[in-house]
Amino acid sequence: MRELDEFAAEPIKYFSHDSNAHHDRKCKRLKRMYGFEGYGRWWQLCELLASADGHYLPSYTEEDWELIADDLEFETAEEAKEFIHALQSLQLLEPDDSFVYSHRMFENAIKVSANRRGGKKGAIGRWGAKPTETPTET
Repeated sequence: MRELDEFAAEPIKYFSHDSNAHHDRKCKRLKRMYGFEGYGRWWQLCELLASADGHYLPSYTEEDWELIADDLEFETAEEAKEFIHALQSLQLLEPDDSFVYSHRMFENAIKVSANRRGGKKGAIGRWGAKPTETPTET
């Protein structure tokens, strides 16, 4: 799994969602397999990954799978495993036995990280202070 810098590893509030994602062949295959319910679960998972530290979910214990099942509203951990493995076979997620993650989400996080760095540099240049510090009046 790819390591992200401190800015990219932070949860992101926004990620790029292509307006034509429903035409993507991988998404079409997902809809054929799981219907719109599966498509909705896919985007719910994307939101979970975006808001998670490091943009991945652990999946190496049974409890991890139960939490994923809860988040995606599956009845059992086995149903969640089947769904995640299907997403991996469709290449929407990366194949990994210990973590659920997507290179696409990592790329989104890196773009957000570049914006965060630019904002921090601008604040330092403008105020001569770190963004978390309050500038002193003269």
